[in-house]
Amino acid sequence: MSEQNLPAETTSDSVIPFPNNGDPLDKAGQAACTLVQQAAAMAEEKAQHIMGVAHKLALQLRAAEDRLAALQSEANHYRERADRAEKWLHRIALEIQHKFFAPPRDNGAAVQQPALEHYAPKRGRTLGAP
Repeated sequence: MSEQNLPAETTSDSVIPFPNNGDPLDKAGQAACTLVQQAAAMAEEKAQHIMGVAHKLALQLRAAEDRLAALQSEANHYRERADRAEKWLHRIALEIQHKFFAPPRDNGAAVQQPALEHYAPKRGRTLGAP
C-alpha cells in the first residue's frame, strides 16, 4: 500500500515521534515501518514494470495473430489459384488429346469430351483446408 492510499494522519510526514526518541525499541519500530514502506514502493514499481511488459507482449501477440490471419488468407488464395491452374492444365491436356490423338471421326460425328466440371485437382489439400 502506498502513502497516497493512507489517511493523512498516518503518512510518514505526519507521524509524531515518541517522546523518548533515544529508546532502541522506538528506533527499531521506525526502521521496520521505513522498510515496509520501501518494500511497498519496490513492489509497486515492479508491478508497474510487469504490467508494462505484459501490455507490450499482448500487443505483439495481437500483431502476430493478425499476421497469421493474413498469411492464412493469402495461402488460401494461392491454393485456390493452384486448383484453378490445375483445372486449366487438365482442360488443355484434354484439348490436346482430342485434337491431336483422337481417332478419326466417322461421317463428321463429334467425339464427346469428358466433362471438365467434374474434375478435381489430384494434389491433396493441406494446411488446414476443409
